[in-house]
Amino acid sequence: NIIRVYKIFESDDVIYMLMDYCRHGDLLEFIREYGSFSEEKAKYYFKQIVDAVSYLHKLDIAHRDLKCENVLLMWNYQLKLADFGFARECKDHLGKRILSDTFCGSAAYAAPEILKVIKVTFFYYLNMFSNNYGDTNIF
Repeated sequence: NIIRVYKIFESDDVIYMLMDYCRHGDLLEFIREYGSFSEEKAKYYFKQIVDAVSYLHKLDIAHRDLKCENVLLMWNYQLKLADFGFARECKDHLGKRILSDTFCGSAAYAAPEILKVIKVTFFYYLNMFSNNYGDTNIF
């Protein structure tokens, strides 16, 4: 249930990726067009997503941007997980676990506690920056 990339090539200003053709587009657009799924259909699709994520985790890879827009539907309605732009390995070359300290993905899908930390961190650095440059009335 992972999108397969067959070939990548580029011209002067465009990169082309030849990969599985997902006739029915992404999951969000599919739901918008056809409405919600029955419970049975939702279980069927959810299992495919869990299988894909489980496969990645067995390889010590974190997708880090799992959302409906990154789940594509093939001609036969099989789901394919796509867009690995934020993916990363969870272990280094010695096998030691690597923890992420960066936020990535879409804010619309982030947990509220994550957004709160980002906001606090942003204002901390903004305040530190302003104090270093003499503008103490920034807040």
